[in-house]
Amino acid sequence: MINLNKVEGYVKHGLKEALRSDLRKLKILKEADVECCAYHHLRKFMRGDKRWRIFARKYSSRTGYYTDLMIFLKNKERIAIEIKWRRNTISGKDRRALRSVRSEPFTLDGPTSSKRSCVNASTASGVMLCR
Repeated sequence: MINLNKVEGYVKHGLKEALRSDLRKLKILKEADVECCAYHHLRKFMRGDKRWRIFARKYSSRTGYYTDLMIFLKNKERIAIEIKWRRNTISGKDRRALRSVRSEPFTLDGPTSSKRSCVNASTASGVMLCR
C-alpha cells in the first residue's frame, strides 16, 4: 500500500530525477512533454495500489480552472501539479488552480539546473515552486 507521504516523497525527489533523465535523453522538448513524462512516471510509481488515480488536465469545480495533473486517493484530491516550462514563477491563475488542494507553501528546485523546466505541485503539505 502506498501512503500520501510516499507519493509526496516521490513527487519531490524521484519524479524530479526521472524528469532529469528524460531531459538528458531528449524525451522532453516542450511543456507538454514534461506533462506526459510526469504522468507516465507517476502511473508507473502508483501502479501497484488501485486506490490512487491520476488525471491529466483535470477540471476543478472548486476553483473553476484546469490543473495539469491531479492525483486522487480514492475520491479525494490529494496532489495537484502545475507544470511550467522555461518560467521561474507561477501566475495568479495557476496559483488559484492549485488551491483545489488546500496547502501551505514550500519550495522545490526544478528538474534542471538551467531553469528550463518547472514543476509546481500543491499537495496536502504544500506548494512546490521551481526557481
